[in-house]
Amino acid sequence: MSQKEKRQCLKEVEIPDLPNIYSKELNNIYKSMLIREPSYRATVQQLLVSDIVQRQLKLLIEEKIREKQSMKKPLKEKPAIENENSGANEQEVKTLLLDVVDT
Repeated sequence: MSQKEKRQCLKEVEIPDLPNIYSKELNNIYKSMLIREPSYRATVQQLLVSDIVQRQLKLLIEEKIREKQSMKKPLKEKPAIENENSGANEQEVKTLLLDVVDT
C-alpha cells in the first residue's frame, strides 16, 4: 500500500470512541480535537472554556494553593534579638523569608 493510499484510508476511518471507563464528556472533547477538517475542529479557546477542562484547571489551582499554604507555616516565635553585625532582627528576616516563599 502506498503512502497516498494509507493517507486516504486514515481519512476514511471513523475516530473510535474512548473506552467506557472515560466520561462521555471527555470522549466528546477527544473527538472534537481529532476532527479532520480544521475549520470544524475544536479551537484552544473552545477547549479551555469547556466544563471538563475548567473543572480540572480549578482542581489544579486549588492543589497549588494548598501546596503553597503548607509551605507558609509560621516560623516558631522567638524574641527578636538584634545582632550587632546585622541591622535586621528576626521579624525582618521572617518577613523576607515569607516574601521569598510568596514569589
